[in-house]
Amino acid sequence: MNRRMALVFLAAVTSLFAGDKDSDELNQFRTFIQEHPRALEELKKDPSLLGKQQFAQEHKVVGDYLAKHAGVIEQVKGIPHFFDDLKATTKGGEHRPHPDGKGK
Repeated sequence: MNRRMALVFLAAVTSLFAGDKDSDELNQFRTFIQEHPRALEELKKDPSLLGKQQFAQEHKVVGDYLAKHAGVIEQVKGIPHFFDDLKATTKGGEHRPHPDGKGK
């Protein structure tokens, strides 16, 4: 019985930490995409653009970010209306450092 309880506890803790990672990635992406108003506006109009090659080419900085954080694409696709309440925090063409601290 104790071994079974330990396995259940371990599974719960593992799940909890995996959820935190997903939440952190989504929060970082949310911050990042709000700093890219042109891309954000396009994604609000058509969220299916996320992960498409042409979109990544037209928005190189966003495409580069998504290439490094590919898991975000599937996470966002699993959240209906993800972009609806997001608002740009910069004017077009302005870039702040990435939330992960790696360049623009």
